[in-house]
Amino acid sequence: LKDGNDRLLDSEEENKAVIARIGKRVEDIKELEMLNFRLEERLGSREELLVQKDEDLNNYIELHQDELKNMELRLHKVIDLQRKDLQQRDREIIMLKRYIEKYEDILDEAEHVSHEQRRSLRAREDRIGELSMAIERRENADFLSQFDKMCTF
Repeated sequence: LKDGNDRLLDSEEENKAVIARIGKRVEDIKELEMLNFRLEERLGSREELLVQKDEDLNNYIELHQDELKNMELRLHKVIDLQRKDLQQRDREIIMLKRYIEKYEDILDEAEHVSHEQRRSLRAREDRIGELSMAIERRENADFLSQFDKMCTF
């Protein structure tokens, strides 16, 4: 019996040791479950933060894309206005060039006319000079002829 009791005691001690080890393992499992729960909470919080940051980033990108589109539209409007202004200035330049050509033609014609007038004036001066000389010769001839007649009397 003693042997049986010793075995029972040994078996009971082994059982207690096993139960203690199982209890320790249960505590370890509970602790691991608690750690796992906390990690899942933290992971969930981080996932929520990541989702929130992703949404914030998407909103930020959309906002800036809209701003960029608006800026692009304004820039295109400014470019179109500048293009129209340049086209208007080109038309004005072409019109001014035509006026310049017209006035240059007028000046050329006036220069030609004034040249013709100077030439005509010189011709008249020459003719007046010729007529003056002819008159002078005639007067001298008349004077000489009268002087001759006077001398012959």
